[in-house]
Order: sequence, then structure tokens, then C-alpha cells
Amino acid sequence: MSEPEAEREAINENSVMESLHDYMQRGRGLSHLTDTDLADAWVAQMNLWGDQAPNYSERERLDCTAEMSLRKIDQPFDRARDAWTKIHARMLASLTAMREDPRKAAILENLLANQFQELQQDAKKPKN
Repeated sequence: MSEPEAEREAINENSVMESLHDYMQRGRGLSHLTDTDLADAWVAQMNLWGDQAPNYSERERLDCTAEMSLRKIDQPFDRARDAWTKIHARMLASLTAMREDPRKAAILENLLANQFQELQQDAKKPKN
């Protein structure tokens, strides 16, 4: 794995852990759902995200993801394939636009560098 890929992976893993910690601190609000209802809620949020619906809730999607992680349930990406295609296309278009604007590219690189530096500092902190 290249250094930039490792950095992205570390940032992603940290984000997942922060979301999981946040969800647990707020009391696991989705713990009452059945596995099927939880998966359905996740798919619904993915579809709303894919459609850029105003009632999309990133927190709800992340909470569903966190609860699934705690239950060791895989996210049903096969049920959200169309939504993922839309989201992926928008992300690629945004990255292309950023690459074409050096100022935006510099902002993104700075943001990623700051996040990576925070991860490195967090890794040096003593564990509980």
C-alpha cells in the first residue's frame, strides 16, 4: 500500500471509530431494531443520499453503520448499488473539479494533511 493510500485508510478508520464512539455515547438509539429493519433503514438512507434528498440524514446513516458494526452485520451494498453509483459519480466529478482548480486542490491536500497529523497525534496518546 502506498503512503497516500495508507493515509486515506487511516483517516477512514479513524472516522469510523469516531462515528462508532459517538453513536455509543448517544445510547445506541437503533439497538431496538431487528437486523432486517436496521438494514432497511441503512438502505433507505443510502437511497436518500444517492438522490440528494433533503431528508437524507448522514447521522442516521452513520448510526445504522455503527449499529451494524456492533452486531457484526455487513452493510447490504448490493441493495444500494444504484445509490452508490450516483454517490460515486458525484464524488468523482467533485474530485475532477478540484484537480482542475489548484486552489481547491491545495485546500483539500491541506485538510487531508491536517487530519493525518491529528491521527498521528491520537496514536501517540496513551490508551485507557
